[in-house]
Amino acid sequence: MIRKTLVAATLSASLALTPVAAVPAFAEPGGRDYSALLLGLAAVGAIAVARKNERDRERREAEAAAEAARRAEVEARNRWREDHRWREERHRRVITLPGRCVTEVRTNRGWSGALGERCLDRAGIRTERLPRQCAFDARTERGWRTVYGERCLRNYGYVVEAGRR
Repeated sequence: MIRKTLVAATLSASLALTPVAAVPAFAEPGGRDYSALLLGLAAVGAIAVARKNERDRERREAEAAAEAARRAEVEARNRWREDHRWREERHRRVITLPGRCVTEVRTNRGWSGALGERCLDRAGIRTERLPRQCAFDARTERGWRTVYGERCLRNYGYVVEAGRR
């Protein structure tokens, strides 16, 4: 702020002290008029360069502050993710499904492992909480039953314990 005031005062003083007249100036034999003119032009040039440098510095500072703010925001977001990731892992419940409920069913793509809904109910697994995307009707030894695809359940994070397989 002091620089701006100093630049403005220097510029106004140089303009006020520079002889600006509408009449033509006559050159003295010693050449002092040219030297005064050159000195005035050099002063104006120096002031213009100083002002340009100040504007460049202010722009760089503003860009640096904006970049620091962006970096701080990204860092805070990443820190939050890292701080809360352990909670997700710690509180993730792994549901183990009984292996005795695994049966082989014939699908359009051949034989596949599936877990019967009734067997899971009898084993104490709440089938309404299992993903509906894994449920399909299949023909078993006891007729048409709702079963859950073993591979699909594994993809959803369920674990099938070793049993008949």
